[in-house]
Amino acid sequence: MAAGRSLLLAVALWQTGCQPTAVVVTNDQTMQVAPACSDPHTLIGTIQDHSDVSPMVGQRVTVRGIVTRQLTAHSFFLQEPVASADGDPRTSDALLVALLPTAQLAGVVAGSELIVSGLVIEQAQQPAAASGSVTLLSQALATVCDHAQPLPIVLIDQLVDDIALEHMHVALSDWQVAEPMRRSTNDDSVVSSGTLHVASQNLYQPTQVVLPGTAAQQLALRNRAHSLQLQVQGVAAEQAWQMRAGDRLSVSGIVQPQPELGQLIELADFELGASALVQPVPAQQDLTMRVVGLNVQNLFNGDGRGGAFPTPRGAASAAQYQFQLDQLVDAIGQLQPHVLALQELENDGFDQYSSIAQLTQELNNKLQQAWAFVQPTAAEMLGSDAISVGLLYRQDLLRAVEPAATLRTAPFDQLSRTPLVQRFRSLEGNLSFMVSVNHFKSKGGCQNADMHEDEPGNANQDDGQACWNAARLQSAQLLQQWLGDLQQQQDEDNILIIGDLNAYRMEQPIQALTRNGWIDLVSRFHSMPLYSYRYRGQIGTLDYALASPALLPRVANAWYWNVNADASARQLQRWQPGARFSDHDPVVVDLKLY
Repeated sequence: MAAGRSLLLAVALWQTGCQPTAVVVTNDQTMQVAPACSDPHTLIGTIQDHSDVSPMVGQRVTVRGIVTRQLTAHSFFLQEPVASADGDPRTSDALLVALLPTAQLAGVVAGSELIVSGLVIEQAQQPAAASGSVTLLSQALATVCDHAQPLPIVLIDQLVDDIALEHMHVALSDWQVAEPMRRSTNDDSVVSSGTLHVASQNLYQPTQVVLPGTAAQQLALRNRAHSLQLQVQGVAAEQAWQMRAGDRLSVSGIVQPQPELGQLIELADFELGASALVQPVPAQQDLTMRVVGLNVQNLFNGDGRGGAFPTPRGAASAAQYQFQLDQLVDAIGQLQPHVLALQELENDGFDQYSSIAQLTQELNNKLQQAWAFVQPTAAEMLGSDAISVGLLYRQDLLRAVEPAATLRTAPFDQLSRTPLVQRFRSLEGNLSFMVSVNHFKSKGGCQNADMHEDEPGNANQDDGQACWNAARLQSAQLLQQWLGDLQQQQDEDNILIIGDLNAYRMEQPIQALTRNGWIDLVSRFHSMPLYSYRYRGQIGTLDYALASPALLPRVANAWYWNVNADASARQLQRWQPGARFSDHDPVVVDLKLY
């Protein structure tokens, strides 16, 4: 553990003068006797050392400590009291002990003080952890020296070094949920266990706040040092399923190193703290027009007649589709938009059975509003991808002027989704503006990135931008050139780029746009934390509303409604404030009519 780390130690009392209980153990080859309480012993920190592998591997050693958790009748975690440990925060003071199968050791519980002899081994992690292995005391023999001792415990204030705390008993006080509960299995019916990502502070995606490269790599390491995964079971799991990101909790457990993020296992004292508040939808100002950008997370309606389920990327049944549609419409009703710029609609055309047509009809019926969707002239589909963007608008408040425009030039032919542009004019006031709804290539599918040899930058460069960055950068550059042409053709300076650009704020695609004059509206109107998406416990903005300089004076407000990213993906009830209707948060812009 790095020097200067803030750790508060709860000191266990070291008892002496207890009567040793020698245990004779017989195996198939020799007669062995457990160590006596008066025998000399090695400090556990000496065995663990600073290196990834113990320098005493293969040696038989004797240690003394207190049982912090018993796993089975023949295995437990043993930790030295703080008063007798080596005092070095870079070395763990705990070991996992595995007794010989024939060992007889009665009455051992958490708080029992033992002296133990055993063989030091390194057990490989699967997959290999940062250290490659964890240190165990195997083929061990033990003697009980005392009972009911205070458990040694380390209070983790801010930073965690899971290697230096390997197998140690620690407590987290008032930490926050960084990512809602995820299942430990793929079985949706199993809710008795799961993984909860917690952190001592907000964790930003590195390229949300620093430039790609070395700075992003360093921040990724710092994020790891501020977080742990909790392996939650039983009653605690029932509580954890209800938690949102930002909720507070306190818990104790045993640290176990893992490849990407250390785990806390064998949990106890799981206590809920303050709940994160779900922000309400800000009231719309008078004489404004609201534009909402929203990724609808694969809204697929089968064949539009109640059949063809499960769909390739969306609902598994007609009932699931209706549930998804109901949640989405109810949320849109809360937002009260006048223009909807959508991503991840099923790309199935524009007839009455299409996903966009049925969403429009549902909005008309349930919200009692006059919605219409934008259809490019003679276009049957928008590109060749399974999903597409879409534009809907209140035709009682807005008029679509000029034909809708699309761009199908690479990379919008196969990688990024075909963008859609429509110019609108308000029926009240003098507002005229152009909306470009966009969905750039995602960061997933890295195994295919190397296939595009003409764009080697699509492979993951390990700079924090993940794969397909070259495609997203090219998309940003081509988009602004195309919008410049449309600006001249339609004589419209008020332009809004809105949608899921799949790049964080400091990454090259966003920088290419903002350095050329496009204004990130949410960051202009609000300070950190700004986020629309949460991935592996880290927050950042993938969704944007970018304004041309001419449009900025017409912007009354811009914000993210942080309702989805903080919520669990487990959906058990109809939508209500705080529930999740997508995996992205909506981005909202209010434009002045005058």
